[in-house]
Amino acid sequence: MADVDRGDGGRWLPGRSANPGGRPGGIAEVRRWAQSVWDEHGREALLKLALHGKREEIRLRAWQEILDRAYGRSPQQLQHVGAEGGPLAFEPQGALIARLTQLIGERGEPEALPAASAELTPGEDRTP
Repeated sequence: MADVDRGDGGRWLPGRSANPGGRPGGIAEVRRWAQSVWDEHGREALLKLALHGKREEIRLRAWQEILDRAYGRSPQQLQHVGAEGGPLAFEPQGALIARLTQLIGERGEPEALPAASAELTPGEDRTP
């Protein structure tokens, strides 16, 4: 039997959903409750921890939370590096295809990959 909510390739049709009821209503209620508790008690509690926490790491973490809420979190810098901290190495597509062909040939299974120009039809499986 075909799934009427899905189109070709198994994708959801426009206006259809895997969860037609949406999010459960309890989540919004919990969020409103947590926000009201924060508004009523959270700021004072966090400030109390920042000023009078027993351990230094508690005080520092409380100040960090206060600053994050006031100014937003600091952006995190990401550095992408290659082997041993060097630059990233990219293989040209031709070299990659040649290497894959060599590996497949060494295994004696050249038919394991379909030709690049061949198209698969929906539901067709060409795995060996």
